[in-house]
Amino acid sequence: ASGTALTMETMCGLVDAQLNDKGVCVWMPEPAKKNYGLVLNVDGETVRGDFLVAGVPHFVVQVPNISAVDVQGLGRALRLHPAFAPDGTNVDFVTFRAPNRMSMRTYERGVEAESGACGTGAVACAVVAVETAGFTLPTQVKTPSGCDLVIDGDWRHNKCTGLTLAGPVKFVYTGEVELDELDMSGEID
Repeated sequence: ASGTALTMETMCGLVDAQLNDKGVCVWMPEPAKKNYGLVLNVDGETVRGDFLVAGVPHFVVQVPNISAVDVQGLGRALRLHPAFAPDGTNVDFVTFRAPNRMSMRTYERGVEAESGACGTGAVACAVVAVETAGFTLPTQVKTPSGCDLVIDGDWRHNKCTGLTLAGPVKFVYTGEVELDELDMSGEID
């Protein structure tokens, strides 16, 4: 891939990316702490899903109709479920479509609402699809904002590895910061 290479510092470590005329490709952290087939009780209802950390924690719930999901209500209840204490989790609702396509909606922790797109959530959904539902890489994930994200990587030793996330980018804000104006001492008043 040609384009501009960059490295970003994130809360889960350094992440490499490549910008090109189609968008961006990001090399994602290795999926970890997988707990597939987790069954939870939410308001008297049983919810089955798959937990993993794709840089940040995600609980992936397969649903037959992505449009009918109460992302705000059920998403928030699952995000705050005691099974994910103390920090909670992101909650991804996904409808698998053949071949190797899916639609997702995410209740994002920190945002505390549904987000238009969640890259780590798309990766989590793709990993679950490959490792539990017979999908192959690359997979395409449709987000509520209309973005088509592509998750690619390798399938080795019965697990996904070397994952990348590719999709479009757009500028939503441009600004300038005068660094000498910032208090860089690290002290908070």
